[in-house]
Amino acid sequence: MSERKASGTARAVAAMRAEYTEKGGPCHDPYARALAGEDGEALKAALAASFPPMPFWLACRAAHIDGRVRALTRTIDQVVILGAGLDTRAARLAREGVRFFEVDLPASQAEKLEKVRAIEGYPVEAATYVSCDFEREDFLDRLVASGFDVDRPAFFVWEGVTYYLTEEAVRRTLERIASGAHPRSVLIFDFMSKRFVEGRSKSPSDDRT
Repeated sequence: MSERKASGTARAVAAMRAEYTEKGGPCHDPYARALAGEDGEALKAALAASFPPMPFWLACRAAHIDGRVRALTRTIDQVVILGAGLDTRAARLAREGVRFFEVDLPASQAEKLEKVRAIEGYPVEAATYVSCDFEREDFLDRLVASGFDVDRPAFFVWEGVTYYLTEEAVRRTLERIASGAHPRSVLIFDFMSKRFVEGRSKSPSDDRT
């Protein structure tokens, strides 16, 4: 996935979170509107035109993952956001003693940092920022170099990323977590059927071969 495409997608998703924050749920992200910007709103409209359920579906996804972060950080003190985009969980769901790591493509991460530094009151220091290209670099090595402890359990959040990667990259990431992270670590991720991604089905869950 190109960094330009990743950046555009992240802004559109932020606009979707902003829409449902302003509607009162299911998700709540007070920073989303500022992060999305006008171009994010335009991209959201284009995506919703091609698949109308998408904004509500992504708002539900965000709310569900927020709930898991709140629950699991009662006992796990490391949260890793893989392909973070414009994720704001470190700012919104911070808990004393819990460290958040955001892993993303270098240019996407630089854009995100520029945006959050411009938002009054945004706790930029709430996350440790780790730049990484999933297709070419070992993300776990990059995490360890940034202070991640493989000897302690972690909660890995991989939201809205897998369908933009090659199958090889997805498998490699899953295998790396399984082999390199603490055995009591937890991973949450979403995916779409290959038929939907390739435009051969209108259902993201269509698993026909």
